[in-house]
Amino acid sequence: MDGFGFVFEKWLDTQYFTNHSSSDFVYSLTNSKDINVSQGNFCHTEKVDHTGAVVWDDAVVLARYLEKKVGENAHIFKGKNVVELGCGCGLIGILMSKLGANVVLTDRADMMPLIRENIKRNSVENKCSYVVHEWGSNLDSLPDPLNKPFDIIIASGCVYHQEAVPLLNKSIQRLASEDATVYFAIDFRFDIRNRRESDFIAPVVKSFLEGTPLIMNKIPYEMLDQNFIKDSVMIYECSLPK
Repeated sequence: MDGFGFVFEKWLDTQYFTNHSSSDFVYSLTNSKDINVSQGNFCHTEKVDHTGAVVWDDAVVLARYLEKKVGENAHIFKGKNVVELGCGCGLIGILMSKLGANVVLTDRADMMPLIRENIKRNSVENKCSYVVHEWGSNLDSLPDPLNKPFDIIIASGCVYHQEAVPLLNKSIQRLASEDATVYFAIDFRFDIRNRRESDFIAPVVKSFLEGTPLIMNKIPYEMLDQNFIKDSVMIYECSLPK
């Protein structure tokens, strides 16, 4: 599938680590075969939202941080049950499966063909499955393989629609085990129509941080992969209140 240019490019912060006009994105791994994901058609209008069909910088920053954690503790993700919400192309979930986790990728129904292709392309069918999940929906009757507590929840680039924020929180609270870790990658300035100052925070991000029930622990820049830092992207390692 061939990608195409931004429908709303003037809204967005510059992407440094990704290429939305390419049909493929290759993520280099140190000790394993590279991850190669197919990208779909990027589009965002009032009626069509295919922003998840491409890889974004915040996903790359989070992926490199997770890899760095494995460098410090090789078994940190081994055997963990992981779910990625709004997984898009599936990059982070596929990475986690290669790092030893059992992964469930979730997104809307229209993303499933792309996710299925990328799981197969990277030969992780035995460690990575996928299921349709709309945030906040059917939480009392979740299908397999979602109907279990997860050790780790991934949410990259998920904080961008005001009305979706409470639904995202509901899904996280339902899917998380008691001691779950939730990893967020958030771009504070994805919407730069009105301001470009370094301290600008997109209103939906500010609202999320003020209203989330999670205990949010921001990872300092010095703890990230120093080759993959973007000043507008913050990584959070979060937990549920006891």
